[in-house]
Amino acid sequence: MRGEATLYTDAVVTAPFALAVIAEATGSHVVGARTADAHVPLYSGPTSARVEIAGFGDSVPVTVDVRDERGTDEARAAAQALGLELAAYAGWEVVAGF
Repeated sequence: MRGEATLYTDAVVTAPFALAVIAEATGSHVVGARTADAHVPLYSGPTSARVEIAGFGDSVPVTVDVRDERGTDEARAAAQALGLELAAYAGWEVVAGF
């Protein structure tokens, strides 16, 4: 049962840039860059981060969806860890949506 947890940020950046920041902050890499399925694998497990932008040309903050194949509890734990890393690495304000 796959789980998902959402993080809301104050970062107004492009999706590719946000994915690059997530990859740098976590010591990972971007998979499928410049595709609709672009994501960053997290924490050497079945966990990944995907970025959503509200719409083309919109100037709104980035939303990060953290997915974990093991379930919601694992996705939430990974999202909390990622939020702390993004705050420390990039200075983003991050709020959990769960």
